[in-house]
Amino acid sequence: MADKETPVEAQLEKHPGGRPLAFATVGELKQAVDSYFNKCDPHTEMRQVEAGVNQAGETIWQRREIMTEQRPYTMSGLARHLEIDRKTLLNYKKIEQYFPTVEAARERVHEFAEEQLYGKSAGGAQFVLKNNFDWKDRSEVDLTTKDQPLAMVEFIGGGSTTNSQDPVS
Repeated sequence: MADKETPVEAQLEKHPGGRPLAFATVGELKQAVDSYFNKCDPHTEMRQVEAGVNQAGETIWQRREIMTEQRPYTMSGLARHLEIDRKTLLNYKKIEQYFPTVEAARERVHEFAEEQLYGKSAGGAQFVLKNNFDWKDRSEVDLTTKDQPLAMVEFIGGGSTTNSQDPVS
């Protein structure tokens, strides 16, 4: 197996041409992906917040440490954070060394969307799951009888019938 920290161009027998990869090693990509998820997860940060109004009616501002809200994980958001487009991110899966990292990130986004089905934004989550993760609304109808196909029945007036009785005139 190839060394994860050796630049991919050096590992490939023949450079496919085109633009060089934005991430020369799997480690660089993994670090950038982890940075995206950490940025989306709740964390504390210093912000200038309103602390009231003084006697002159002016707003008083104060620096405080606040807890951020969870931001949704998305493939487009991940691509933007990585400074590449979504299609390029998905193309990284085609490179054997990068596949586990990109697939793990994709599955984390998938899991996040699926968890939203149990919250207030279920409609948006359904859209994401159907359009990005091959989920489908479907009901399956078994058109067989004990795993045997149904016999074709010809309709009256469509040629010969399997029933010898004539239709009532």
